Amino acid sequence: MSSPTPSWFRTRRGRALLAAGLGGLVVVPVAVNSLSPAGAANPVSAAGIKISVAGPATVTASAAYTVTVTGDSRVCGVMEGTTNQIDKKKPYRLTFSPQNLKAGTNKLSIAAIGCSDTNSFPVYGTATKTLTVPVHVGEYSRWVAPASSDAGQRKVRLKVSTAKSGVSAKLLRGTTTVKSLGRKTGKSATYSVSPKGLKAGTYTLAVTSGGKTVKLRTTITNGWAPMLSPFPRCNTLTWNYDAKGEPARAAGIEKDLRGAFSRVATVTGLKFKQVKSGGTIEVNWGGSDRFPDGGSDAAGVGGSTVSGGRAISGALTLNSASTWVGMPGFGHDAGNFPARGGLILHELGHVLGLNHVTNKKALMYPVSSNGSPSTLTAYEKSGLKLLYPAASC
Repeated sequence: MSSPTPSWFRTRRGRALLAAGLGGLVVVPVAVNSLSPAGAANPVSAAGIKISVAGPATVTASAAYTVTVTGDSRVCGVMEGTTNQIDKKKPYRLTFSPQNLKAGTNKLSIAAIGCSDTNSFPVYGTATKTLTVPVHVGEYSRWVAPASSDAGQRKVRLKVSTAKSGVSAKLLRGTTTVKSLGRKTGKSATYSVSPKGLKAGTYTLAVTSGGKTVKLRTTITNGWAPMLSPFPRCNTLTWNYDAKGEPARAAGIEKDLRGAFSRVATVTGLKFKQVKSGGTIEVNWGGSDRFPDGGSDAAGVGGSTVSGGRAISGALTLNSASTWVGMPGFGHDAGNFPARGGLILHELGHVLGLNHVTNKKALMYPVSSNGSPSTLTAYEKSGLKLLYPAASC
């Protein structure tokens, strides 16, 4: 596993520091169960076993299929090999969606499996379910961030294939069409449309082909940008501070770390608990190996490691050669430069899923200078509240 390195640079008294290119999140894919019913070892026939599958024949959204198995007590689960899904808790439920099924006809094979936890699940019987997918969604913008430093996030992007020729797409706010993405012929289509003129909020991306419509949720942000997957909502996240390499000028920084975590907790459904070691989020120091340009390098880096569509760990590394880390608190100095609390919160924003933005009034702007914010602004609060809504806890 590796950690990303989005960073924050600072200018002081008119002298700009050289900024390296931004790093991106490294996504660690989930290890999926590659076993399929056809490849399972030692198939077992069981007289009288019956498997039934209930669910819609045409898939235009995520759809749950309930599998019922009767006739043999040795059955402990069901498995659908082509979509790598397994369920070992009754009533067995498998969820399929246009994102993981190809356009057209899909024939799924569902197996009743025995109780083994090894890669030799005995198969006690199979059933099939034929599904039609009018639109397969290859990729689409779950978030559209006009202020993002990443140009790819600034437009509504969509790539689909269809069972029948001809596809159209539009953005809805509620039930009202606010922007047409256009109509294209053929069995595939790619869209890239600016959200200019649209207010921040939640929209529906409706894609229609062959008289069937697939609806996808997308959110347009206001002054903040996402950086891939956040941590699970409503959790208590542990964090630890490794003081190895702490410069003398940074004395007392642990208090500011607690203050930063506290500020984030007040606007999210997250809770933070400090531990001595082994925290989900580690705060540490980096020397010349991490910051080869010394004091003229980034003052800190932060990011997370993602698995299964969710962040599982995070790291915040401060530059031991930085002079910025010597100014305590969340205020400003005599030159109106932000104290180190702003640096900590910026990097913690990366850890929790916020990206760099082009808005100089936001804490997540990648360069800090006179008058830059030293604590969370309305932009970061808006983003954190959407990623971690306290109301859902």
